[in-house]
Amino acid sequence: MKKKVEKKQQAKTKTGKPVRPMKSAAPATRAQEKYRFLVENSQDGSFILQDANLILANKALASMTGYSIRKMIGMDFNSLLPPEESGFLEKPKKMLRSGDFDLHLLHRDGATKLFVRMSLRRIRYHQKPAFMGVVRNLAEVRKALEALERSERQYRELYDNLRDGFAVVNLKGKIIEWNKAFQEMSGYSEKEIRKLSYGDITPERWHDLEARIVKEQVVTRGYSDLYEKEYRRKDGSVFPVALRTYLMRNEQGKPTGMWAFVRDITDRKKTVEALRQSEEKYRTLFEDSRDAIAITDRDGTFQDVNKAMLDLFGYRKDQMMRMKFRDLYVDTVDVARFQHEIEKKGSLRDYEVRLFKKGGKIMDCLFIVTQRRSEDGTIIGYQGIVRDITAQKAMQEALRESEKKYKELSITDDLTGLFNQRHFYNQLRAEIERIQRYKHPLALLLLDVDNFKIYNDTYGHLAGDKVLAKLGEVIRNSIRKTDTGYRYGGEEFTVILTETRGPDAVIAAERLRKRFADEIFFPVPLEPVQVTVSVGIANYRDGEEIASFVKRADQNMYEAKAKGKNCVYFTQTRGRP
Repeated sequence: MKKKVEKKQQAKTKTGKPVRPMKSAAPATRAQEKYRFLVENSQDGSFILQDANLILANKALASMTGYSIRKMIGMDFNSLLPPEESGFLEKPKKMLRSGDFDLHLLHRDGATKLFVRMSLRRIRYHQKPAFMGVVRNLAEVRKALEALERSERQYRELYDNLRDGFAVVNLKGKIIEWNKAFQEMSGYSEKEIRKLSYGDITPERWHDLEARIVKEQVVTRGYSDLYEKEYRRKDGSVFPVALRTYLMRNEQGKPTGMWAFVRDITDRKKTVEALRQSEEKYRTLFEDSRDAIAITDRDGTFQDVNKAMLDLFGYRKDQMMRMKFRDLYVDTVDVARFQHEIEKKGSLRDYEVRLFKKGGKIMDCLFIVTQRRSEDGTIIGYQGIVRDITAQKAMQEALRESEKKYKELSITDDLTGLFNQRHFYNQLRAEIERIQRYKHPLALLLLDVDNFKIYNDTYGHLAGDKVLAKLGEVIRNSIRKTDTGYRYGGEEFTVILTETRGPDAVIAAERLRKRFADEIFFPVPLEPVQVTVSVGIANYRDGEEIASFVKRADQNMYEAKAKGKNCVYFTQTRGRP
């Protein structure tokens, strides 16, 4: 959208009178005192620079750079700059009145570099040209980025150290991401695996079954039940695996691929088979299995456990043989729930429960349990496998948090806290589809800050940013939970009002306009300034294109400008209001 170019003019109040300082211009000495007051009382680092030398500096700047105020007075500004910033003072000479610069300052220790944002404004001090500057330390921004990097490293370490395989495929089934365990179980090199699809490593007899699982479970509800199939290694050997597949979607909710945890269950298959064979063979596999195996009587008292079970929970065998399985439960409610399920079904597969290790550490676990029966069919106990899935749970949570953070960052304007323009169009498109389906009303507000360019030129971009941030806050506090606000671009904002007809949209817009007009800004101490907005309103018409809908709101906003600004403009349209 191209904005109409407003002619430069003095900023006006709601009544149309020019905005003027509260007091008349002071003599030069009073102006100097005012600049001194501003520098000394600024919470940010502040200074006055004349002929490349600091002639005034405050405590915040001194604290930031490690010097005393006395030491800084008369200091050559270049001594605060690292070698790579040595030509910085040439930049302010080219600016008209004020400007913002990102650069590094050098601490007194000679080693620490401070990443800062510096706002400079031309002034006259002692009848000579000078610059007044404000410095903000951007270290917090860097800390946030470093924290994000640490989070990504932790996720990668967890990802690479999983015992289970992890793989991601696109919609065509091509493998696009995998971890070390998946590559090792398949036997392919990294270069080779990039050319494969999951169908290439799955024997053909499993293709139809897996296609049904994807269609009936993954696509329908977003994930599959845990199921078993086989993979074929590079050397041609086939081995059994168990996996659960999840659907991946983009910001618009459209499927983009699938991901899954894959476990080689060769050992488990051998263990199950061994249970049907002789006691000698059973005992060998029982003790050597990597899976934790336990046998209990009907009351849950342990009768036998293997080494993996002892290692998993941290007990000696003589200690565990005096315990009951219920002693390991975190929540006693789960004991009754398990008993009900096993009596009802006779066996349980992939039954999730939380258990205590020795010492109180909590694990997320999966059970594979069957009833043990005597020759006459009486239940005499239970036998099964316990698997620690804590790492998988952490991985799933890390993935969800990573996706959530990425989505929030991609749709949010960091200055105002409102949604950005890209999310505005996605949301507007979704709302239009909804109202066309249910024949409900929809209104759009388009707001523009009056005389914002003049305000920016007069008081600088930092002061302008405070105005935009405050307007974002007013919008958030003035709309309903079902409505959404957006920074459309620059000083333009939009608000989507659901289930709202024209007259109600006017009431909402007037409430927002008045609340913002009541805000008083002090870009310069003791000089209050009022800033206003002009608001255009449009109601959606049946079958209307999004561009046309937004354009009508924009045109009405310019009508509000033409009528003197600081007002709301709306015209009733034909069709559904």
